[in-house]
Amino acid sequence: KYKNEEGKSVETEWINGTEIFISNNNENFISPTNRMARITSGLVSSLYPTSEIYVEYNKKTEEKRSDDNLVEDIFKEHEELTTEQGVELINRFGSSVANYYLPNEDIEMIQVRLSFRDPVPYSERNNPNYKPDTKYMDLGWQEYSQTVPVL
Repeated sequence: KYKNEEGKSVETEWINGTEIFISNNNENFISPTNRMARITSGLVSSLYPTSEIYVEYNKKTEEKRSDDNLVEDIFKEHEELTTEQGVELINRFGSSVANYYLPNEDIEMIQVRLSFRDPVPYSERNNPNYKPDTKYMDLGWQEYSQTVPVL
C-alpha cells in the first residue's frame, strides 16, 4: 500500500519478489545472483525451528527438572521466537522488494505472500499436463520499513 498524490491509500497487485533472482540465476548459474536466489529460500526456512532447540532444551532441563510440561514449553517458546524472527526477516525482504519496484512511491505498508508448490510425484515426472498444487501463506499487513532495494 502506498499513498498517491491525493494522499489516498492505493493497494498494488502482488509483486513477485523472487522472480528477478530466479530468472537471472537461470541465465547465469555462476554469478552473485545465484547466492541472492538462495537467500529467499533461506528466509522461508527461518520461519521454522532449527537444531538450536536442543541446546535450549539441555540448558532448561538443568534449570527446571521438576516441571512436567518442560519439553512442551521449550518447544512452544522456541517455535514462537523462531517464527517471530523469521516473519521479521521476511518482512524486511518484502520492504526491500517494495522499495525496488516502487522507488518513487510513499509506501505505507507491505503484505508478504509465500507460495509453496508441491513436488512432482515420481509417477507424474513424464506427464507434461501434470500441474502441482500451489499453496499460499499470507503474513498479514505490516508497516513498511525503509530498506535498501534488493538489487
